[in-house]
Amino acid sequence: MASNQALQEPIGMRLRRIRKARGYSQEQLRDISGVDLATLSRVETGKALGENTTLGTWMKLSWALGVSIDMLAGVKEF
Repeated sequence: MASNQALQEPIGMRLRRIRKARGYSQEQLRDISGVDLATLSRVETGKALGENTTLGTWMKLSWALGVSIDMLAGVKEF
């Protein structure tokens, strides 16, 4: 289970932190995941979380980054 601090980190910031830890640019993550660049940018800045970010998008991102969706969400530690 994640710490309270991990659960308080916005998911977009967590996505960016994991992406950078993997050494990927947004363009590289786009190429690996198939998620378009505009969506990646909106998710990382917190502008797309309640809009059109589907479970399928989160699945693509988690697969591309080699982490589970619960790690992206902060339920498990990265």
